[in-house]
Amino acid sequence: MSTTTYLELCQQTQKACGISGNLVASVTGQTGMLANLVRWVADADVAIQRVATNWDFLYKTDFTVDTVQGSSEYTKPLILGAWDRSTFYVDYTTVNNAKLVEIPYRAYFNTFANGVQTQNKPTNFVLAPNDNLTVYPVPDAVYALTAHYWRTALRMTDNSDVSLIPENYIRAIIARAKMYYGIDQEATDVYNEAFAEYERVLLELKYKSLPGYEFAGIDSDVQMTVSTDGFGADDNGYFY
Repeated sequence: MSTTTYLELCQQTQKACGISGNLVASVTGQTGMLANLVRWVADADVAIQRVATNWDFLYKTDFTVDTVQGSSEYTKPLILGAWDRSTFYVDYTTVNNAKLVEIPYRAYFNTFANGVQTQNKPTNFVLAPNDNLTVYPVPDAVYALTAHYWRTALRMTDNSDVSLIPENYIRAIIARAKMYYGIDQEATDVYNEAFAEYERVLLELKYKSLPGYEFAGIDSDVQMTVSTDGFGADDNGYFY
């Protein structure tokens, strides 16, 4: 997680873009170019978080719920991005801990879920299309159910908010926001300069925080467009 605040990122981006005038004093209540600036910084941060689902800095280990006797369905965390399917356990911290094995959703409803369910200690888990959780067999008692997951991207909104991206790589946020500025101003040189820095810092971040990335092939010929990483802009100019 970063230690540089959202407001400080906006001020650094303003300097990097050469936007004249007093430094932005707040991320709220801005108009014109400064309103664009604070939005671009927040958009850039979210865009980088969404480059990959499994960034290390999005990883959470805090899902835990006590099962209810006779109840097999449990709700996902509100901030869930994706489950780590290898981490489902019951009673993880006890000598009776048991790792749960996944049953595919369709297979579960075509076979295991049929007929009268016999209650017992869960040995399997099922993920519904909406990512809510079902355990099988139906619990016959209270068990501590735990799992790990990757959270969704977190958008900065207040002056003191900080990015989930590690501090050493926040330059990628500034560079990507500067790219948005270059697009808005139709300044090709500004965009190209920012893109070169963004590409370099993002690669460093991938090596640091993307599991297994150091073993992946890297295609230096991949080119970035306005909608790179699955993002575009709506009719109001908001990036998504």
